[in-house]
Amino acid sequence: MVAGRQLRFRSAEHVVDEIAYWYERGYRKFNFVDDNFTFKYDRVYAICDLIEERGFNDLKITNANGIRADKADRDLLIRMREVGFYYIGFGVECGNDKILKNIKKGETMAQIREAIETACDLGYDVVLNFLVGSPGETWEDIEDSVAMALEYPVMDVRFNNITPTPRSELFEWLEENDYFIQTPEQYLNSVTSWSYEPVYYTPDLSADEKRRALQYTRKTRKKVLEKAFIRKTKRFGPLAKLVAPIVTSDRFMDAMMYSPKLLKLAEKIRGN
Repeated sequence: MVAGRQLRFRSAEHVVDEIAYWYERGYRKFNFVDDNFTFKYDRVYAICDLIEERGFNDLKITNANGIRADKADRDLLIRMREVGFYYIGFGVECGNDKILKNIKKGETMAQIREAIETACDLGYDVVLNFLVGSPGETWEDIEDSVAMALEYPVMDVRFNNITPTPRSELFEWLEENDYFIQTPEQYLNSVTSWSYEPVYYTPDLSADEKRRALQYTRKTRKKVLEKAFIRKTKRFGPLAKLVAPIVTSDRFMDAMMYSPKLLKLAEKIRGN
């Protein structure tokens, strides 16, 4: 992956040609690992049209990385749903407009809420992506994020431990104010977005508070996963509630990531 300030897009034809290559070999499930998939509406509509024209009417397509709420209106989400998109993520980042402004997201909570509600209404499995420890974020702001995560009938929520990228605005701000706990050499080679260990602190959130926040939000994710599992498996009645804490435990989730058989079983149970 290459990150920078310029976006380069593959053509709709090139994307669907790749789908066709694997489709002919028996594959039906595809994951679009694209943080800006809906950035150009015309391109998304073109991809959907080509999928339909080529008769790929049994696709299961995910885009969990997180599209922007202001680039996902109802008509677009309906069209994507028609050709096989069923699982999408939104880059929510936080639970209030104050932090959205701090991180220069360029969106409002009203836009984000509308997009989430629309996607849920259309039957998407939705994942919400949050950040923990943005500049200016306090414990009260984190509570806003948690409240939002629990508000909607989504499939998953992810609270990410921010990893500052060298030369980014955040990195330079942390370096100038000496807020780093770990050096770039340390955290870029070891810390992941799932880690409990903070890379930096801020005047509004100490290292200990950030560590607690990461653990707290991980528990919030487990609540969301349990609720989602119960909704998806309600046909099993009371058994679903008994099994939910087991299949959403950290141990089981980790095992599933490395076991194609467990992953396939989980998808079959939830109807995907």
